[in-house]
Amino acid sequence: IRGDVSTQHSDSSEGSAATVNTPVVIGDHVSTGKRSRAEIQLDHANVLRMSDESTANIVNLSRTQIQLQVGQGLVNYDVMKGSEADVEIDTPNVAIHPQMNNEGSYRILVNSDGETIVDVRKGSVEISTPQGSTQVERDQRITIQGNADNAQYQIAAAGTRDEWDKWNSDRDHAIESAESWQHTNPYYTGSQDLDAYGHWSDVPDYGSVWFPTADAGWAPYRDGRWVYEPYYGWTWVSYEPWGWAPYHYGRWFVYGGNWGWWPGPVYGGYRPIWAPAYVSFLGFGGGGFGVGIGFGFGGGFGSVGWLPVGPGDRFYPWYGRGVNRVNGVNVYNHNN
Repeated sequence: IRGDVSTQHSDSSEGSAATVNTPVVIGDHVSTGKRSRAEIQLDHANVLRMSDESTANIVNLSRTQIQLQVGQGLVNYDVMKGSEADVEIDTPNVAIHPQMNNEGSYRILVNSDGETIVDVRKGSVEISTPQGSTQVERDQRITIQGNADNAQYQIAAAGTRDEWDKWNSDRDHAIESAESWQHTNPYYTGSQDLDAYGHWSDVPDYGSVWFPTADAGWAPYRDGRWVYEPYYGWTWVSYEPWGWAPYHYGRWFVYGGNWGWWPGPVYGGYRPIWAPAYVSFLGFGGGGFGVGIGFGFGGGFGSVGWLPVGPGDRFYPWYGRGVNRVNGVNVYNHNN
């Protein structure tokens, strides 16, 4: 996030200021203010970046399907290595379908309900209207004018790259070249944030473990807040800039007097399970305390405590079953 960015849930009439590490869910409306930017990591391989005074709706998010609506402004949609999603980006007068299973970078400018301009920087896209569809290849620009029922298009050479393109390219490089990908599951999102805020060490019986750069006495699940999200229930939102992957995947434990994060299995074919948090809750009061398996926070947290779940510790999910969980960076369908 750079500048003012707001999100609004589909069941709410009011928007709120967006913060880093807050999940994005189906139905969310995201908007950027003047001189502002946002990057939304939809899963491990699909990223939407929004320039200032832009709007986007999250219509659908799953492992195999992503659908967005861009109402106005300049955005970039990037597909990185390993994407498994069929993507559709809708503007007021056209549907944009990046080629599946291929990397790509697509600059999309919505000037009005009657004009959309798409520059293909990498990959290829299918552009569709009720009149038909056409393919646009790398280094080409397509301009679509008119409403959806009578739209006309023109294909020419893509526009000259500018500062917006450089920023997108730099962000892609920062994500793809991160050293931490050598230690984490490829389906994680947020691994690239770890490089600048800690170090990896080989720990007996665990393998690679990440240790954040922190003051003495630091502990996980402390610098942040609990937020109630419609798709997951109570969700931990960290204030730490690296605080996505280590709080929604893997486990924390103490080694050599310091807290370390074990990312979990990284072998091929294993799909990690994202969770709103990996903690055990403890209820206090009533003459004693016990581990809470199910709970409701009600009006506050005065009677609830929590601590990180370690490797091998039993984990009691509190967030129901059969819910489609979308995390702004990864998507899974859980049954339990």
